[in-house]
Amino acid sequence: MSALSLRAARRWGLVILIAGAAVVVSVFQTGAGHALLRETGLAQDSAGYTSLSFARPQSLPGKLGSRHGKVGAPFVIHNGTTATRDYRWSVFLLRDGRSRRVHAGTVRLSAGRAAVISQSLRIACTRDRVRIMVSLQRPAESIDAWLTCGSRGS
Repeated sequence: MSALSLRAARRWGLVILIAGAAVVVSVFQTGAGHALLRETGLAQDSAGYTSLSFARPQSLPGKLGSRHGKVGAPFVIHNGTTATRDYRWSVFLLRDGRSRRVHAGTVRLSAGRAAVISQSLRIACTRDRVRIMVSLQRPAESIDAWLTCGSRGS
């Protein structure tokens, strides 16, 4: 084979290789291509998101009127992923650098669904303020609210 025909064969081989790669990439951009990649373990579904929030943040008291009180702190977990997920949640009271878990549970949510978790918290105000923290185990997320304690004499 002459040098000229060898160069032409290499060029055509390169053109065919590039065209083939473009076709393969185009196929994997389709829904069927994505499904094939997921089935072979080469791709995952989009992760989506999880959101955690207080159901009615404006109704959380900023201050407790007495040293002991009951506070409602309902919160919402929203599954923004494309799959059913189990969420492990906990509610903590934090004061003076220490935390105490007061409630915990698990909720299973289908894709796109949300759940309101209602818990009443018995709070003993022994210092100036108390922090309520709601956390999820996975994904690791948390929200919190501070409560100022009322006068000691009340």
